Amino acid sequence: MENTEVKSQSVLVSIFRIGDAYFGIDTNNVQEVVKIGKITPVHNSHSFIVGVMNLRGKIVSVLDFGLKLDMEKIEENQDNRIYIVNWNDEQVGLLVDEVSDTVEVEETDLKSIPENVQGKQKRYFSNIFHFHGKLISMVNLDYVLRND
Repeated sequence: MENTEVKSQSVLVSIFRIGDAYFGIDTNNVQEVVKIGKITPVHNSHSFIVGVMNLRGKIVSVLDFGLKLDMEKIEENQDNRIYIVNWNDEQVGLLVDEVSDTVEVEETDLKSIPENVQGKQKRYFSNIFHFHGKLISMVNLDYVLRND
């Protein structure tokens, strides 16, 4: 007898907060999450660039992910974290207000972005899903990081 059961695919998602909004990032894109250390400002750079930091001998650009997503500036406090992601063969730090949870999400639970969301905001996100009564927008990291 042939097994016709289709296994659903899932993705491991790290959930973070910026302001009052919650977002998700595929953990396959995340190298690690670190607390804020010493960040050196970079003068005459984009407003969303917080600066650079030394991460075990590697220089990492740190972006204010709130500003990068066209939201409010991240107010630095003890809950802030920096996602270290690999993008274009370099490490980039994404400063967020707070890291919340890491959850496994079935691909069938990932829904399309509503049609009434337009422009950059629609391209910034690949899908949405519900988690504990919150709407989580999955970040399209490739699009967000390649567009200034």
